[in-house]
Amino acid sequence: MAGSVADGVGRFSLMLILGYYFLKDRERMLMQLELMLPSALRARTIALCGALQRELSGYVRGQLLISLIVGAITAVGLAILRVPSFLVLGLIMAVFNLIPYFGALLGAIPIVLLTLSMGWVKVLEVSIMLLVAQQIENMVIAPRVTGRTTGLHPVAVILALTAGGYLGGVIGMVFAIPGAIVVRGVVRELVMRGDASE
Repeated sequence: MAGSVADGVGRFSLMLILGYYFLKDRERMLMQLELMLPSALRARTIALCGALQRELSGYVRGQLLISLIVGAITAVGLAILRVPSFLVLGLIMAVFNLIPYFGALLGAIPIVLLTLSMGWVKVLEVSIMLLVAQQIENMVIAPRVTGRTTGLHPVAVILALTAGGYLGGVIGMVFAIPGAIVVRGVVRELVMRGDASE
């Protein structure tokens, strides 16, 4: 389990580093990619990439919103249980929740460690609260928010995650929703092109 967590953190860190350089040199890299495309396909490919960018930006906004909601739920739960620094701990949970699938566990560690000095009863109460909050996120918040920000039905979100987990394990689940969005965007663009040609 520790190896899986370390692997997830390493992949997330690599993603952040690559994301930084992709954003920093985005214009130059896009220009080079455009010049590599055949002129006959250039306009269609650029339009398709623009459509996919709009689709995926909704997914990113949804993930940020989910993390904020989970952080708020955690902070409220800790405040009800009278745990000190509940706002800071809620913010920590929100930040760690951006890490797919392992973020909730990593965010729970400092919360549980802080409550150790308050007795085992408090640790149990906080652990139950964190488990309930995670279940609410997985079953209610994530499917609905992701569905609204990406246009995917909550059932489609759950089915995509299930299929991704079955086919590729944790990595498959990480890329399930973005993959479904990309496939939908490509199909939609091809259908629109077909209608326009008619």
